[in-house]
Order: sequence, then structure tokens, then C-alpha cells
Amino acid sequence: MKYNVCLINPPNSDNKIIHDYAGGLGFEPNSGYSLPSIDLLQIATCINQNNSLNVKYIDCIAESLNLDNVISHFKITKYDYIIIQFSIPTLYNDISFARLIYTYCKNIIARIKTENIELLTSILSSQAIQYCLIGECEDKIVDILINGERIGTAYYQDEKVIVKQKPLIQNLNYLPNLDRKFLKNELYFYPKLGNCATMQTSRGCPYPCSYYCPYPLTQGKTLRYRAVYLVISEIKEILNLGINKILFRDPVFTINRKRIIELCNEFISEDFSLKWWCETRADCLDSQLLELMAKAGCVGINIGVESGDYNLRYSLLKPGVSDEMLKKICVLSSELGIKIAFLLMVGFPGETRNSILQTAKLLLSCRPYSIGINYPVNHPGTQLDKDAKTNDWLIIDDYSETDGSKPVLNGKYLKSDEMIYAKYLLEDLFNAISSNATQSTLDLKIINIFQWANQI
Repeated sequence: MKYNVCLINPPNSDNKIIHDYAGGLGFEPNSGYSLPSIDLLQIATCINQNNSLNVKYIDCIAESLNLDNVISHFKITKYDYIIIQFSIPTLYNDISFARLIYTYCKNIIARIKTENIELLTSILSSQAIQYCLIGECEDKIVDILINGERIGTAYYQDEKVIVKQKPLIQNLNYLPNLDRKFLKNELYFYPKLGNCATMQTSRGCPYPCSYYCPYPLTQGKTLRYRAVYLVISEIKEILNLGINKILFRDPVFTINRKRIIELCNEFISEDFSLKWWCETRADCLDSQLLELMAKAGCVGINIGVESGDYNLRYSLLKPGVSDEMLKKICVLSSELGIKIAFLLMVGFPGETRNSILQTAKLLLSCRPYSIGINYPVNHPGTQLDKDAKTNDWLIIDDYSETDGSKPVLNGKYLKSDEMIYAKYLLEDLFNAISSNATQSTLDLKIINIFQWANQI
């Protein structure tokens, strides 16, 4: 007997949210992004390995499908299982969507990367969700669907949420290459790169920024890699689809220097006509590695900087990443034709107005290609979340607001309106830098920030 399974990235009232960001918890990446959920696509690919399951993948956001479009589809096409991609910032919207389509399928499953009891209770008490897929369940998804396996799920039993944790997948080589034939690949877009595919060649992050970062929370602190030969085979599949740009979604792409050297050398020897972008830490880069990455097709790197406040960054936010290191990376990369994007936060507990001034000075001295500024959020399960509740830092005590687009934490020294204004000041300065404004214009903007920082 064949079972029909639909995996769906649901329509969203705010299509800026990418469900797959923030380690799968969901985040607002500012603008212009249309990226597939690697997590949902990996599950779809694994399900498709079983001959008794037919798979349909629907990305409502990328395909601009509204609720009426989706309901019309479910009226015509019947499914035995529907798996909905949930995220924390879209939680209430996703629950409402599940309730609406419950009429057409009674086996509705939520995919959400959290084990927070409060959030799981909200989902499971909706009476539309049979159970939640949690953790790294891809390798057991067929057993979960067909055989009733419950490891890797959360469900309601006797009015109580039961969480059946599953160990992280230690050998990522057992997972099949992502089957991008499920996707309408022409719809996916990364502003700094254009139409592209996304890939993840490793999982996990061992760095102490796990204090606030969700990636160690959802992927663990132990690094796990896909073999280089499998990465190369997947890239060949992407190129065969007519896509020659890739956004690598590894939390710290260059953390294993030896592996990246091997990977880049393979790119070069294969003579890939490939342009790619990645994310990493400044202390995981050096001149030789950058030169090799440029030869292998790297055109851009996102670097987590968080704050220009050196003491705060070095002690907590990005230990080991100095101002001089960032300046050097920007100079070297510019010479090699690699664009550097700084990822920043405004309003982290401990930041002051002077911290904002230091961030402005860092932007002026480094002159990155682009910046992305968000507000820090208390991702459930992080130490920051625990400290925020203990120390009464929460401005908004609602996880669904943790999309990074608005202040949700009391910065101790910065009020929410000050955070919003600080973000404006930094973006205004960067816009002047990127448009090659005159030195006098830049001086005036720095003076303006200085005066604001020193107001009593």
C-alpha cells in the first residue's frame, strides 16, 4: 500500500521569516531572502527513499501560495500524512494553519526544533497536531510514520506532553544527498548571491557563544561533517540542475581548516564554474585560506561580529575575535574579491551607548561589504533565556516575538527606543560608507553618534 505524504512550508502573514534560520527555530533575516528549508527537504528526501511512501513538497512562501491556494489543493489531493514546518516566531500562525487543514487530513504532524514544554504544549493542545517531530529525526522518519516509532517526537498523553529525545546523528554520511527536484529551484534567492542553492556540509558548533546562539542548542556542540566526496557529488547534482551558485549554511564553515583546504582543492581540480558564500568566524580565517577560497569560487563570507564593544565581544559574544583581526580579514578579502558581511546585534545586555559608538568606529575602520543588524533574542533553551527570566530582562515575554526584528530584551543600559535609534544610526552610517560618501560626511555622522553616546 502506498501512503501519500505532504511536507509543507506554510503560508505566512510575514513572509520575511525563514523557518529554517536560527538553527531551525526561525528568524527574520531583514529582507530579500527566499531560501528553502534544508531541514524539511532532508526529511522529504529521506522519506522518498522508501517505496511505500509518495512525497509532495510545497513551499508556500517561495511559491507565493496563500491559504486559499493550499486549501484548494488539499480538497483535490488527499494525503495520509501532512508534515508542517513550524517556527517559533510564526507559532500561532502555524497552529491556525494546522487547524484549518485538519478537515482534509487527520494525521497532521508539526516539525519544530525545540523541546520547550511551553511551546510544545501550545502546539499539541491545539487538537490539530498528532505529534511533533523534534531533534534530528531524519534517519528515523520512516519508522516514525509507518511503524509508530516515537523516539524523536513529542506528543500528548494523559494531558501531559511526553518528549522522546533522540541522539544526534553522529554519521552524516548516512543521510542521502538533498533531492532538489522537489523544489522550484528558480524561486530561491539570496540577496548577496542571486538565484542559488543551499547546502549544509556540517552540523554543530563548539564555541561558547552558545550562551545566546541557537545552533549549538539544536545541532549540538560536537562537530559532525559530511565526507568531502559526498559534498562534491551533491555539488555536481546542483550544477546539473543549472544552478552555479551555492549558499553554504554550516554554522562555522571554515572551522576545520584542513577539511576546507581539501574541499577547495577539489573545487579547483573539478574546475567547477561555481560561486559560493559561507558563514564563519574571523578567527577561523587566515590569508592562505582566504586566497585558496577565492580561487575555489568563494565570493562572500558572513562573519559574526555582534558588537563593536571589544570587551563585551571578547569576553562573551565572540571570544577570540579582535578588532585587528576583523580589520585584517576585511583588507585581505577585499584584495581577493571576497565580500565580507558583518552580522551585528544592537542591545545585548551589557551594551551601552558607548558600545554603539565603538560599533560605528569599527564599521568605519573595517568597511565591510554589507551589514545585517538584528536585536538579540532569548531563544528557548539558551542560557541567555534563563538569565533574561531570572534578571527580569524581558520586555516581551512571548517566544513568538523572538524573530530579531524588534527589541525583546531590556539591555540594562539601553531602553528599547534607544536600541531602535542606535540601529538607525549604524545603518545610516553604513549607507554613507557603502555609497563612498565624503570624509566630511562620515565625520559628521560619527560626531552625531558620539554626541548621542555622551548625552546625559
